Amino acid sequence: MHQPQRLTTIKKYLAIQRRYKELYNKERLRRDDVMKKLMEEFFIQNEVTIYRIIATTVKEPPVTIQLKNGKTATVQKLID
Repeated sequence: MHQPQRLTTIKKYLAIQRRYKELYNKERLRRDDVMKKLMEEFFIQNEVTIYRIIATTVKEPPVTIQLKNGKTATVQKLID
């Protein structure tokens, strides 16, 4: 399966997956209504693209933070 490499693509995939879960599980919309809404919100023209993004397992990228002593640390955030 396709695994996104660019940070912006990973963030977009995660945003689409989170929004899908929100609309489908929390707001209880029908699957086809969720697809239409995602296509409008994320400017995606093909429904197959949404299905592919939802089916893709994406690891959240590590976050680098600046410490007070001037060093940097990498932290892996947890996905909800």
